[in-house]
Parts: sequence; C-alpha cells; structure tokens
Amino acid sequence: MRLSTTAMLLSVFFISYIAVESKKMNIEELKKMSKPMMNSCQKKTGVKTEELEAAEKGTFPTGNKPLMCYFRCLAVMFKLTDKDGNISLHHLLHQIDLLVIDEIAAGVNDMLQFCFEHTPKMDDSCEYIYELVICMHKRNTEMNFFEGSLLN
Repeated sequence: MRLSTTAMLLSVFFISYIAVESKKMNIEELKKMSKPMMNSCQKKTGVKTEELEAAEKGTFPTGNKPLMCYFRCLAVMFKLTDKDGNISLHHLLHQIDLLVIDEIAAGVNDMLQFCFEHTPKMDDSCEYIYELVICMHKRNTEMNFFEGSLLN
C-alpha cells in the first residue's frame, strides 16, 4: 500500500508534538493536530494563502523565502530541527517508529532516509528544509503531496 505523502510530511513535522500522545496516530489525527501550528507559521512567515495552495498542488517556486521559512517554522515548532536547521535523522526515525501507525511509519522512514542522503546540507536553514520538502514530494509523485494539509 502506497502512503499518502500528506501523512508522511505531517509525520515528519509533528513527531515531537505527538510524543505527548499515548497512542500511535493516523493521518486524520496528524492533520487535525497540525492546524494551529500551520496557522501560526503562516502568520509568522507571511506566506500567502495562494502560495500554500500552489504548494499543495506540487508547485515549489525558487526563491520564495516566506514559503521556504514556513516549512522551517513547522520543523522548529515541533522541535524536529533547531533554528539553524540541524536535524537528527536517527532521532526522527526512532520517534516515527514509536509514535506513528505502522502503515505510515515504514514509508516515512524510507522517504526520510532517501531525502537525507540526496539533499545537500545548506547554510540557509529555510532553504535546506524547503529542499527536503521538495525531495519528499518528488519521492511520492503518484499522489497529491499535501492534500488539504497546509491550509485551514
């Protein structure tokens, strides 16, 4: 069964947040949990709703700093990265295995390992996180990447 990329991306961005939950979470629970943080990051970065709508459809323009920093904001809010963009792949993989339902965890782990290996580290943390998101999208091109997850 191929996994929705929505589930994979949300799993990546929300692992630390779901650590307070006592059960593994599914796609709908991840989406529901994500809304307040997404709203906050949209306000903090000034990314336009139209830009998020385009990203939901797989359009990732070059040089769109508010959109790039929106994704970094999400990663920072959920303590998946520090403000410099440093991410521990080992920690993420372990948390995913513990906290996300198995149907999602296997696909997320595979995708993360691939993208960490194929996305060069960059000095700009917004750009680095953005490139990881683009990699995740490309890794799962058969499905709508964000299907209703970036907007209210």
